[in-house]
Amino acid sequence: MNAPLEELRFRGRQTHERVLKLVDELTDEQLRWRPSAKAHSIGWTLWHIARADDNVLFDLSGASLWRSGAYAARWKHPERGSGTGWEDEEAASLPLPAKDELLTFAREVFAAVDRARVGLDEARFADEIAESRFLSERTTKGGVVGAELTHDNRHLGELEYIKGLLGLRGTVTR
Repeated sequence: MNAPLEELRFRGRQTHERVLKLVDELTDEQLRWRPSAKAHSIGWTLWHIARADDNVLFDLSGASLWRSGAYAARWKHPERGSGTGWEDEEAASLPLPAKDELLTFAREVFAAVDRARVGLDEARFADEIAESRFLSERTTKGGVVGAELTHDNRHLGELEYIKGLLGLRGTVTR
């Protein structure tokens, strides 16, 4: 067993579990609430994390649940893009699905990414990716895994903060 790789797998699963735990008790209204016109909602941020992780899944395995599940057509979303670089108005105009649908997509993507991470041994971790869908640059599968952990944890903190602004307990770690 490779201890550093196992630690990365554990931390990735843990982050996904924390994101899902944080949003589980929220209502559709709470998921859509925005603290200001320049801030995203919890629901939008959850969608963004899951969409970005679907790009991670593609980089690691070649699969895309976004495409195979026809989510863009079902939810009337653009086929490409995960919200990165979008103007505030563009992000705010994205129609969010009902909570159950959004959580189902996030759970499926997170589980698939967690399985893909388990399939990486030390040699596959070093596999090069000519142009990562997640990072939009040349990298390695290990580079994608490291960047995903940073990305998802950054947004986990954002979700916790917005939940606190709703007057609810924001942290999921204690």
